[in-house]
Amino acid sequence: MAIQMTDLVIPGRSRSRSSFTSFGHWFFLFLRRRIARAGIVLAVLIGLVWIYRGILCYVFNVDQGYVYSAFDTRLDELLVGCLAAVLIRQGQLPLFWRATTSHMLLPLVTIGLLLVSIFVGNTYVYRYRDVFGFAMEPLLIAVLLVQLIVLSSHPLWAWTEWRVLKFLGRISYSLYLYQQLILYPVKKLMSSFPTVLQLIAAVLATITVAAISYYAVELPFLRLQRMRSGLPQKSPSPQLVAP
Repeated sequence: MAIQMTDLVIPGRSRSRSSFTSFGHWFFLFLRRRIARAGIVLAVLIGLVWIYRGILCYVFNVDQGYVYSAFDTRLDELLVGCLAAVLIRQGQLPLFWRATTSHMLLPLVTIGLLLVSIFVGNTYVYRYRDVFGFAMEPLLIAVLLVQLIVLSSHPLWAWTEWRVLKFLGRISYSLYLYQQLILYPVKKLMSSFPTVLQLIAAVLATITVAAISYYAVELPFLRLQRMRSGLPQKSPSPQLVAP
């Protein structure tokens, strides 16, 4: 199955994503004009954030709450997905991508490594999550996304092509924004109902508001941004082909 990987982005798990949105527009316009060096620039930035975060944790013992939510300590997680997209667009590391997508069960290996990192790492290494987890997990997620896209034609991963999942992915940024505003009020309004019904209502309300916001606000601005930046509506991109 042929796939396009031009816009692969890995979302961060913190409030830093909003800060990255404004920064990212100008940063990637800068990289677009220097696409040949984009991979190197991204890799260096990611490495510098790793070092910076390690110094904060092991030298200055900065509180984990700051490390978790600050833009400067989570920038690398957002850049990893961009690096993956740049590498694929430039045709870099073909043997690596081919190897990691060569068997339908390999995503399970990646998921296993993610689970070990998330649930076991802190048991053996002091501040593992803040220093090593935040470095390794985005890399694993980037690989997993590529694996799932390339292997989506296999029966085991065919569910990743469901329309409902594609729709949720399309409105994911709006979901990220509005879940912080909607989940708790809906839960409070339905406090007399069973927890399961509270959850269902909160999720449906969040999806509804996010969808309205996407089509009424986000999509028009994305089109305007693309027009102002001179980017074509559709551009050719490299393809990965499932074995």
